[in-house]
Amino acid sequence: MTDWTGGLIPIVPPVITGIASCFEYLTVEAVRAEYDEDVEDRTDAALQRQIDQMSAYLEDQIGHTFGRALIARSIGNDQVLVTANNLQIGGDTYTFVDYPTLFSLVTAVNLASADYQLELFPQVRGDTPSTLLKTHTLTACGPDYVNRVVLCISAMFTLRSGGQSHCFLPLDLAIVNSVGENGTLLSASDYYAVPGESWIIRRSCGCDVFTCGHHGRWSCAYPGNIGVIFMPVLWAGVPGSISAAMLDAFSARAGLSPYQSEQFGDYSYKRLQSIVPTWQDQLGGSSVRRYSVKFQP
Repeated sequence: MTDWTGGLIPIVPPVITGIASCFEYLTVEAVRAEYDEDVEDRTDAALQRQIDQMSAYLEDQIGHTFGRALIARSIGNDQVLVTANNLQIGGDTYTFVDYPTLFSLVTAVNLASADYQLELFPQVRGDTPSTLLKTHTLTACGPDYVNRVVLCISAMFTLRSGGQSHCFLPLDLAIVNSVGENGTLLSASDYYAVPGESWIIRRSCGCDVFTCGHHGRWSCAYPGNIGVIFMPVLWAGVPGSISAAMLDAFSARAGLSPYQSEQFGDYSYKRLQSIVPTWQDQLGGSSVRRYSVKFQP
């Protein structure tokens, strides 16, 4: 079966639809709920910009995005919609057949010279199939910064190099959607993977996968000849520790901290909790690093 072009990009990859929205590590509403009057003089747009800057720093530290892929912005009153077959923005439609990768999709949108634009997150491969975009309900985009729209992908696309029995992935896997080798889309009987592990083993026989020790060897015809689409374990949802780190980082960046109450008899008062040195420390600590990619390409 040869549904892969040059061993790199699937022409007809599995169409995977997801939830009808994307997620945020930290929301403006959560910041206001936590810090109340300390941020009442700041606009939603100003808070959102700070959150987006911290999100970008976080993703740079861990090397992935938990599935966040694109961000749409507009200086007009546009709408964004993602179906299983296309992206619609500002009344224009961009089909995944015409623009099969995220890079080609982003390029086409930005070359339209309209009020809207798309940005591909740096940690997401540009050759990721566009069909991996999760469906997204019709959402207002612009004209204010706070109305930017984040779009997610349902699985990670990665290129690895063969030569061994194990193909190591950047993150622990939950589900393997498809694997291609040297331009050929493999059958599920050609390999096996264990959920929670970060590798896929090449099979060389038809034995039971749990008892067979007859490992094959992945071809090493050229660098990046193994293409894998898989759902990482981490992408089932953002860990609470990540959101907590983002909130603490905002506190450090803005010179804020949650109030804590103390009471002595009939007297009580509230004071600020201690503030961490820098927001970069919060987003580069051990609670965040444990979610980093394991194996680089």
